[in-house]
Amino acid sequence: MVTDYPKMQRFCIGTVNVDKEDITPTPVMKNIINILALSTLIMFTLTCFTTKRGPVNKPDDPTSEYDTIAAMDAKWEDAYNNCKLEVMEEIISEDLEFYHDQEA
Repeated sequence: MVTDYPKMQRFCIGTVNVDKEDITPTPVMKNIINILALSTLIMFTLTCFTTKRGPVNKPDDPTSEYDTIAAMDAKWEDAYNNCKLEVMEEIISEDLEFYHDQEA
């Protein structure tokens, strides 16, 4: 049986009755909450605005990288199809390793 007290309001959270005064933050708790909120805001601000960003190396012409890859691909295809071993040796790195996975 719930009795009404003059200065206490009771309400139900799920199946547990809680007094409103039990969950009201004290002045000390309010200070701690304010300090935590302020410090979080300061840390966020410092992180956003003091992070050094390095230079972004963008090519002057975006098609130049594509053209370079396409030219090397055409050079490799021509050397492979016409058995030009000297050109293939020039293109392939000396430390290239080939791994043949026979168990996959």
